[in-house]
Amino acid sequence: MLGAAGAEAGEPTGLYGMDIETGERRLVSEQIGLPSPDGVYRAYLSDEGQTVVEEVESGEQHVIPSNGRRVFFSPDNERLAWAEFTAGSGNFDQMEVTIKLSNVDGSDDQEVITLIGGGIAGWLDDERLLLVGRVPGS
Repeated sequence: MLGAAGAEAGEPTGLYGMDIETGERRLVSEQIGLPSPDGVYRAYLSDEGQTVVEEVESGEQHVIPSNGRRVFFSPDNERLAWAEFTAGSGNFDQMEVTIKLSNVDGSDDQEVITLIGGGIAGWLDDERLLLVGRVPGS
């Protein structure tokens, strides 16, 4: 079982695993990130400010064209979604945000829709996102 267990004094901050039967903890990774639904991938912000998706087992990394924005993994780990503020300033409910999708490796990125004052609530299933906001002009 993986979890964000608190580090003891002198231990590095990171992701720790715990044996459910013995309670023994071990450091799994010092790289903290958002895991995919099945834990195969994790997404994190690089030192350069880019979103990186890393395959946990192999360590293979992909820079995602989300300009450092948080990504949402689809339930099947095949796609990513993210929101980018594209226009407007001031109150959040008046800002324009573009919802984008890509493959899990960042390829084939595309704009899906532009909203006012909204964003991604999450994936409903492998094919549908739940979004909040208004369509411009409405």
